[in-house]
Parts: sequence; C-alpha cells; structure tokens
Amino acid sequence: MERDLRTAGAHTGSVTAYDAAGNLRTVSLSFTIRVTAQGLKNALVDGIARGWVPNASFQSTLLSQIQAVVDVANKPGNTAFVRLHSFISSVNGATAAQLSPAFKTLLLSWANDLATRL
Repeated sequence: MERDLRTAGAHTGSVTAYDAAGNLRTVSLSFTIRVTAQGLKNALVDGIARGWVPNASFQSTLLSQIQAVVDVANKPGNTAFVRLHSFISSVNGATAAQLSPAFKTLLLSWANDLATRL
C-alpha cells in the first residue's frame, strides 16, 4: 500500500499471510486521512523532490502559497481558508508541464479536505 499516494478520506488495506504452521490469516486495517496545513506543505515538498512539480517557478509559487496557509492555519478568522483557495486555484490551473497529473489530483484531494475544516 503506497502511503504517499492516498487521497484524503477513508481507506482500508489488508494483508494476507501464512504463519510457520501453514495457517492463512488476513488482517484488515481501516484508516482515514485528514490533512493538516503543515502536512500538505510536507507533501508538496516531497512531491517536488520526486520530480512531480518539474517547473521551478511553479514550485516557488506553490511553496509560497502553502506557507501562507501554514502561517495562519491555527489563528482565528478565515484567512487560512482564503489563502488555501489561492493554492487550490493555482493547482487547478496547472498544466502537465508544471505539475504531474497524478500529483495534481492528490494535491486537490488533500487541499479540498483541509478546506472543509478551516
């Protein structure tokens, strides 16, 4: 189960294995991904390191926008929400040359999840 490629929300994973006696056992785990502002920034930094945001100028734009969200995320008012929507707008408008399509989908999932709680 690739942990870095999970969208926000509920997920279930299972593992099946045989023990030394040959008994088959399956274990399932359910979990929910809830994104924080800092977690979204960390994911963006990781995506940049993996080459999923190849355009340097766009990297700078996204990093600046998400840092602006992190800076006010735990403060009263709707400033974080407004700033997050600027980030979402930039991601939505990104071309494939600026942002890999799969990572774009993940960033939008995570950012929209965060927006529901700001």
